[in-house]
Amino acid sequence: MPKINILDDSTINKIAAGEVVDRPASIIKELVENSIDAGSTNIIVEIDEGGKDMIKIIDNGCGIDADDINKAFLRHATSKINKVEDLYELNSLGFRGEALASIAAVSKLEMITKTKDSLMGTHIILNGGKVISKEPIACNNGTQIYVRDLFYNTPARRKFLKSSKAEQLAITSLMNKLVIGNTNVKIKYITNSKTVFETLGDKSLYNMIRLLYGSDVSDNLIEVEYKSKFFNIKGYIANNNIYRSNKNWQHIFVNGRYVKSSNLMNIVNESYKGIIPINKYPVYFLNLVMDPSSVDVNIHPNKLEVKFDKEKEISSELMDYIRGVLLKSSLVGRYKHGNKYTPTRSTHTYGDFTYTEEEQKKSENEIKERLYNQIEIKHNEYSDGTVNTNEYHIKEDDMINEVVDVESKKINTDRKSEFIKLKDIDNSKIELKDTDDNKRVAYKLDTQDSKNEFKRLDDYISTEKSNSKEASSDLTMDRSEDSIFTLLDFEDEKFNQDFVNLNLIGILFNTYILFSKGDKMIMMDQHAAHERVRFEMYMKSFRNKEVNIQMLLEPIIMDLSVSDIEIISRRLDEFEKFGFIIELYGHRSISIRGVPMTFGIPESKRFIYEIIDNLDKLSSVYDTKYDEIAEIACKSSIKANDKISDFEVKSLVNKLKVCENPYTCPHGRPIMVSMTKYDIEKMFKRKGV
Repeated sequence: MPKINILDDSTINKIAAGEVVDRPASIIKELVENSIDAGSTNIIVEIDEGGKDMIKIIDNGCGIDADDINKAFLRHATSKINKVEDLYELNSLGFRGEALASIAAVSKLEMITKTKDSLMGTHIILNGGKVISKEPIACNNGTQIYVRDLFYNTPARRKFLKSSKAEQLAITSLMNKLVIGNTNVKIKYITNSKTVFETLGDKSLYNMIRLLYGSDVSDNLIEVEYKSKFFNIKGYIANNNIYRSNKNWQHIFVNGRYVKSSNLMNIVNESYKGIIPINKYPVYFLNLVMDPSSVDVNIHPNKLEVKFDKEKEISSELMDYIRGVLLKSSLVGRYKHGNKYTPTRSTHTYGDFTYTEEEQKKSENEIKERLYNQIEIKHNEYSDGTVNTNEYHIKEDDMINEVVDVESKKINTDRKSEFIKLKDIDNSKIELKDTDDNKRVAYKLDTQDSKNEFKRLDDYISTEKSNSKEASSDLTMDRSEDSIFTLLDFEDEKFNQDFVNLNLIGILFNTYILFSKGDKMIMMDQHAAHERVRFEMYMKSFRNKEVNIQMLLEPIIMDLSVSDIEIISRRLDEFEKFGFIIELYGHRSISIRGVPMTFGIPESKRFIYEIIDNLDKLSSVYDTKYDEIAEIACKSSIKANDKISDFEVKSLVNKLKVCENPYTCPHGRPIMVSMTKYDIEKMFKRKGV
């Protein structure tokens, strides 16, 4: 048995450094936050070779007194707190007192600092945490810190650093977040002797976003400001013209501190569901101000993760507010000549950097993946289960849909994979209630021949299709008007003003409806518009219906985990609201005696897990069926190349204008895109443009 040893201070500091300092970006975060806490109004950050060779931070803050300099490099030495109670009233970014000790332990560090009341400053040099020299020096008020040869004394850790370019990207991403969260501070960022940006310190978040991310982002922002009893929120969220393929442009601050809260990020992302395309992420810059005692920032050394006292209430109110703001805003897509549809198809991003289509072509695999992700097959179904593929659609990503006709061909499909599988309740005798004559019928689901059960959902879809056999039958209206060009004059203020005074021009390619309005031309995708109308109609219809419960002749026994059985045991009544009749069956099992009926078929027991995982977010059983309802709406809507009359156009717009979200289809693709007269004249190179 090895003996227990007491580690020396040098080893302790190097181990501690691994928790706080894992790469150059983490050093810059700690030092810049210290500068901000010191009351600095002007900060310069300079790096060489991604920070691996040199990091320099210069500020005009309060500085450190000569008598306190040595203590500043000891572990857990801090000026931010005095006692444990101070942790619950934090107004500073730092508080642990680990940063300087950890950084000094794994680098060659030099500091020059002076307070405003001192006649001279102090110059101190440390190598690996040991003081090499300390002497007075003439200098300005504030602090200068130089960090060189990072991890020189821990080569095993240095070899795990990424390339200089990758480390620089990480630092640039961090600096963007630091300046966005501190718009009152002038910050200059220099890398390899080149200035990346220099902020104004004018307290304008909008100006800061425009400086860092450009006009394409700033021109598509919606300002948010809201006060509740749990938090105050202020900042900007992007509309549906701007979105990303990753979460790098999602910024959440709590009391000015940048945080990574997966719960908050997921809540905001969920608010954009159906507004931006699937597998895309919104852009936002939000600062939540709340009582420091309701936030715990002391759960991780890097202070990025936080916990909230009232997280459930905060999440619910935040989602309702963000969703409401989006739906009240104009989300009509905008086309700009030269810039194309935002974000542009010709540019791509990695982290916070943008590269062009030409640069992308250097990677053949990336091109193939992009093309594969863009193509979806549109088809018409035959009665024998095959489909006729008559066109390919380029998915809405950056521009409006492009349609390319290709040679028709038949493709076999397995319809069963599209619908709910019932194998979890196979061989269970089920008692059906006939609502017409109150007869009860028992039958058995057969695992060997479940086609009949899938056919029931097929029949549901077919019924919907037959109701609109001529693709636009539900759009017909009184044909008393003579003019083929109808003025759609919606002046009622209760309707969205984007639908006021639309002048119908015509229909392009039997797919895009063209309108003029003021100095704009608006294009509407007839399929996306009808899909939205039918989706909201189905969703409203389903939500307003009571859940039909199908009683089982033989109950289903489910074995659950300890945590899941605890949730169910406390909330049995809520599961009944979703259509499940459940009884506890021993310590770790439940007995299911009734299941809900959705889309005319009985739900399987795996639906129990969906409810357990989303119980706090669901208001009805159909909230978990969003994708399936969207699929029904898509299949039963008019398609591209379906001919509709101007009367049917007017009926479609009348239905669309009263939708909760008239701007995007359920999958997040845009319904309308606008183009200004200026953009059109610019394309034709008219004089004065």
